[in-house]
Amino acid sequence: MAHLMNARNLLPLLLLSLVVSFAAPLSLPAATADISITGSAATKDAINLSGLNANGTQAKLFLKTLMSDLERSGWFQVANTGSTKVSGTVADAGASVQ
Repeated sequence: MAHLMNARNLLPLLLLSLVVSFAAPLSLPAATADISITGSAATKDAINLSGLNANGTQAKLFLKTLMSDLERSGWFQVANTGSTKVSGTVADAGASVQ
């Protein structure tokens, strides 16, 4: 039987795929990342993104997309009381974010 990744191990992979997607200039076709997950997410991990600051229009879009993608994955719930806290700064860098 194959070992399934738990949700906490999956978070860095999801974040990396989003950063790679937004690192390309927005005028070019978007980069894609295909991630297949099997299993159920009976218990969702709570992710606290309150420490992630978004400075600029593209950075705010990135944060909104990150929140939406985490919620829709079925594995995570974005909440200010989350056990996993993400902090840092996302800022506009020309046509991309940094």
